[in-house]
Amino acid sequence: MKKRLLVVCTAVLLLFGAFSLHSFGDDTDPLISKSYFDKKIAELEKEIEDLNEKSEKETPISSDTTFVPLNFAAGESIIFAEGTEFILRSGEAKILDPSTNGLPDITDGSNLVDGSILPVNHMLLCPRSDKRGIYCETEIWIMIKGSYSKKVAENDEEDTVDESSENTVEADNKAENNTDTQQTDGSIEKHEL
Repeated sequence: MKKRLLVVCTAVLLLFGAFSLHSFGDDTDPLISKSYFDKKIAELEKEIEDLNEKSEKETPISSDTTFVPLNFAAGESIIFAEGTEFILRSGEAKILDPSTNGLPDITDGSNLVDGSILPVNHMLLCPRSDKRGIYCETEIWIMIKGSYSKKVAENDEEDTVDESSENTVEADNKAENNTDTQQTDGSIEKHEL
């Protein structure tokens, strides 16, 4: 009798188990509906799109991180601001250093002092805004990352340019240099008094 009861219970359990496994997740009775699944996928796609747009807006391209190639004529002086990096690509230039501390040549690991010839394809760094720069012996091409002032020898006119934000100008120690800052046609120029 016990044996028969055990066989019947086992058969009922097997039938119930087979029926219950078959009834979940088939075409007639899915675990989730297709409309629910499509709705969730659309929400996730929208969220990914929003995150991509947000990340594009938060990471602007700045010229603080890029070198700008520039051309200067013979006789011009370029005075660098603190933290400016530059690489002479062609031409001849000499170091200007009224502080006598020199400009560090990052490529070579040396220090270039006033009057030294600027080597081509070496990266240099201006550690302070104390009138350190270069004098163009010939026409040069130079790559600059940061701020600088251009001084033309013929008329002692100095134009200050800040490459970290285009069309802006910084005035370095206006009172100390006896300079006057003047705005003309959207750009600012510094003139010796």
